[in-house]
Amino acid sequence: HTWEKGAQYLRKMGGIIMVASILIWFLGYYPRHDDYATRMEQQEHSYIGQLGKAMEPLMEPLGFDWKMDIGLLSGIGAKELVVSTLGVLYTNEEEADSVNLADRIPIRPLTAYGYMLFILLYFPCVATLVAIKNESGSWKWAVFSAVYTTVLAWLLAFAALILLQKAYTTTILFLLTALVLFLAGGYKLRYIITFCAFLIVPALCFLFSESYRVKRIASFIFPDLDPSGLNWQINMSLAAIREGGIFGKGLGNGYYKLGSLPEVQNDFIFSSFAEECGLVGVFIMLILFGLFALLGIRASQRERIRNPFYSNLALGITAMIVFQVMINVAVVTGLLPPTGIPLPFFSQGGTNLFVVIAECGLLYKVIRHSVRSRNG
Repeated sequence: HTWEKGAQYLRKMGGIIMVASILIWFLGYYPRHDDYATRMEQQEHSYIGQLGKAMEPLMEPLGFDWKMDIGLLSGIGAKELVVSTLGVLYTNEEEADSVNLADRIPIRPLTAYGYMLFILLYFPCVATLVAIKNESGSWKWAVFSAVYTTVLAWLLAFAALILLQKAYTTTILFLLTALVLFLAGGYKLRYIITFCAFLIVPALCFLFSESYRVKRIASFIFPDLDPSGLNWQINMSLAAIREGGIFGKGLGNGYYKLGSLPEVQNDFIFSSFAEECGLVGVFIMLILFGLFALLGIRASQRERIRNPFYSNLALGITAMIVFQVMINVAVVTGLLPPTGIPLPFFSQGGTNLFVVIAECGLLYKVIRHSVRSRNG
């Protein structure tokens, strides 16, 4: 039975794969010019090289150069073509026989893992799309499958780069922002839920792959497990918040920031703020963040029809900052296990503050544009 199915597949799809392979060869071989001294220059200025250059800005955040992009394009014909295409593009004519492909490709291990994950997830080949079209009777589902799997591959490859650097919470923050943009873009909720369901098992595997994460979860579930060790930071955080009362001790008069609360200048700055400004100050701060979210969402809604790019930009920036605030406040108040997400605009750190201010500058640009468009 298996052999029959395999032979049936080769009869139906072998011709399609062959045509796709010939097309990729043609795009990589033409246009021909005598001005190029080497085969590499010819490849770079060929049709497929131009396609790779056009794709490079989109794939550059994943660490892929234009040659790796062409490898992905060749995979549309058949995944087996990816390695052979890379072998041709990364050929050093002087050392091609003495250096293996792994040594010829200037790629970091993290980028290699992301590249392999991308190849694994995006649609197998054009033959598969034709099979989907034949089974469904319409190109609609074939095109949807190609777009959906490619977007999914990009997102998870990018998330994997973050995750492999042991930034677990940052990965979750990135995926939450991406899911918000998917919902705003019209994706149905059941597709989002299905996507999240497939992530549960690998997310749990990565979560429990590091001992420090297991300890943090254990200390979160059992608050009295180690009060002077694992739970010391969160206990001091809650004590600082309680000490602030309604009106706080006044700016600069906090006690716990003097050494009792670790990382008070970074991830736990909210606790020191609550101690010095009290419940009233916390309430005002949360109102300001709420107004920030409202401005961003309204700007996104106004630009949804006129300029979808501006709309998604405003929504993505707003979601990223608001999710950071929610996670940070939940951690310092004991609602989530301890993690390293800073509080925007408050936590110490030049890089984080610079990125947040840059995001706000872009958001302000979108807000101004939306207001001018509305006023005429």
